[in-house]
Amino acid sequence: MLDKNVIICSVLLSIALILAAFFIILPIINNDSNRKNAEISSQYEGIAADIINKKTAGYINYIDNCLSSNEFKTFVNNDDIEISLLELQNVSHFSAPVIEIDGKNYNLAAFNKLQNSMEIVSAHLLINIKNILINGVNYQTEIYSKNINDYIEWYYSYFTDIGKKIKNVIGFFTGEKSSEERYFDENFNRIMNRNAGINHVVKNDMSVIYSIIEELSDDYFNTLEHFTVNHKQNNSDTLTKEMFIDILTKDIVIYFENVFGALDNANYFFYQDYKVDNDAALGAAMTSIKIVSGFSFLGNLMFDYLTLQTQRALNDSILRQQLYDRMIENQNNKIEIIKNPFNYLYNRLKIGNVLFVDNYFAGLNAYQHYGVYIGNGKVVHFAPPEGQEISIINLPEVFGNSFIYETTLEKFLNGRALQIDNNIEYKFSEQEIIQRARSRIGEKGYNLALNNCEHFARWCVTGESVSYQVLNTPQKLNETALNFSDGLNTIKSFIELFN
Repeated sequence: MLDKNVIICSVLLSIALILAAFFIILPIINNDSNRKNAEISSQYEGIAADIINKKTAGYINYIDNCLSSNEFKTFVNNDDIEISLLELQNVSHFSAPVIEIDGKNYNLAAFNKLQNSMEIVSAHLLINIKNILINGVNYQTEIYSKNINDYIEWYYSYFTDIGKKIKNVIGFFTGEKSSEERYFDENFNRIMNRNAGINHVVKNDMSVIYSIIEELSDDYFNTLEHFTVNHKQNNSDTLTKEMFIDILTKDIVIYFENVFGALDNANYFFYQDYKVDNDAALGAAMTSIKIVSGFSFLGNLMFDYLTLQTQRALNDSILRQQLYDRMIENQNNKIEIIKNPFNYLYNRLKIGNVLFVDNYFAGLNAYQHYGVYIGNGKVVHFAPPEGQEISIINLPEVFGNSFIYETTLEKFLNGRALQIDNNIEYKFSEQEIIQRARSRIGEKGYNLALNNCEHFARWCVTGESVSYQVLNTPQKLNETALNFSDGLNTIKSFIELFN
């Protein structure tokens, strides 16, 4: 009979050998499993990358085809993409990082490729949008030039002077005397109303652009569904589909905001500013004509006619060149805005400019945030600390934490459109404005109704602590309700400015 100790030792040795084998073999099995998982994951990502690269090229060709024909078309996958999608379905299950979008998990690597694709396509769309707007401005220039000629013809028409006299006679009896300036302005506007607005010139192109964006958005959603996965391992982030498609649309939205913000602040062209005053040479000519023509009724008519012709001979080219030069300057300004609206405004910023940006809550344009520009890309404003999230729930905390501090223009804008309040009468010099703004740095005590960011910004440049947002709250609430926009509707609201 075996010794009891020998039996125990044998059992323990057996267990040790089994454990040793287990710990030696298990890593080998795991390594093999990980290797196979990595191979399958790599195969999947390769197919996904191939699909998305083909899609991206297809989207760009699709955009070009629609815009070259100036007609919206439905996007259609090519046969290669359909084959690749079938290959993707044959890839067996594997484990890989995922991202959650509206409660569903998607392969993270595929999502990142889709994100990169949307950035490329968005940039291509922006180039086309800019070209459309620039072509529209150039077409406008042709029409404006023609209408300048029409205005010159009207300005020096004999019937212009007769019409002016008749209108003044009517004004004498009605008690409403019509000045010469008003008469010319009204008739000028009548002629220039034939000018084509940029919205009319590019209306159809912008409609096609919006349809393209909707079509691409739908197709990106459909493409995303091909990369759905069942496991929840290594979940990297959680998004919504609106946040997903925002990758495609956000740069376009910001561009339109900046374009119209810049146009609102640009110096617009008013033809009415241009009328030729009588000069010395013209006065001498008119005196000679009057002496020759005599003082009879027919003589006065001849005087009027010869005066106009003399004025035209002396001043026609001057007036024409004034009108044309200013028109070209204005049109070139528009093109600069279209090419880079942010830089157009940035290059025109002056110390003391009161800046503001729109802030949205749940898609509503809730309020404007103000600051004062102090030069060198710096802004002083009354705001919560940088990086603090703002929501309806934490507003009391936000107000309590707010203080006056200096920041960069980029951080002040935080991706929002730059806007300048030009309706301000400045009471201080640039250096005084800088001194006033910095004198209050570190100050707290934010009060929405009595001491907010607008109160501070206006005080810096005018000495008056006033907030027109507070004074106009009822009207603002109504405008906020009317300005509701979300996702693609935000883009549509801008593009519909062309409708």
